[in-house]
Amino acid sequence: MTEKQRRETLPPKSCYVMLPLPAILNLANSGQRAASRVLYALCLHLGPGLDPVYPSYPTISKFAYISENGIRKALNVLVKRGYVSIEKTRKGRKTTNYYTVLHKAYTEDISHHSRKTRLDTSIRICHSCYEEVPASEGIADVYRTWEGQTRRVLRHAPCWPWRGSAELVEDSTGIRMQQEQYWSINGRKVTVQGNGSEDSQSL
Repeated sequence: MTEKQRRETLPPKSCYVMLPLPAILNLANSGQRAASRVLYALCLHLGPGLDPVYPSYPTISKFAYISENGIRKALNVLVKRGYVSIEKTRKGRKTTNYYTVLHKAYTEDISHHSRKTRLDTSIRICHSCYEEVPASEGIADVYRTWEGQTRRVLRHAPCWPWRGSAELVEDSTGIRMQQEQYWSINGRKVTVQGNGSEDSQSL
């Protein structure tokens, strides 16, 4: 559907704007959410075409929920990625920025700048049995504290929910001291294999 056909299908006096979804999604997926919001704010001032727009910093801040210093950083990202061009014009003592949303913002591959998810290979320590467990083997759990805060943690599957919180915590001096104290009192359980059978012994 052409731009002319799209306008003919809209109700009279309707307002709409063409958002550059590929650019907005790529920015959000790569952690540049501030730049994504600034691009959205610029697009709110577009007319039927892609003519330059000139909203002030306070206006951009109003729609993007970002400070003026944050706007400058976000604009640098947009220019670097080729989504927006900026032309400065000076009239007396006043300088006006003219922003043009470029075609690349509408046509770029959506997965081009997506952030790849990295597997967490760090070693955690179970707060119930104090064994060392790879973070990738933990069970993700979300719960709400008594203060009303939402927490996201990893649980040790063999211990949870039968042995306390079974939370997998990051390695630290404090948790290592607790580990040594726990093992000195209860002994460390290890699995011994022999003759095709498994048994658990304390050290």
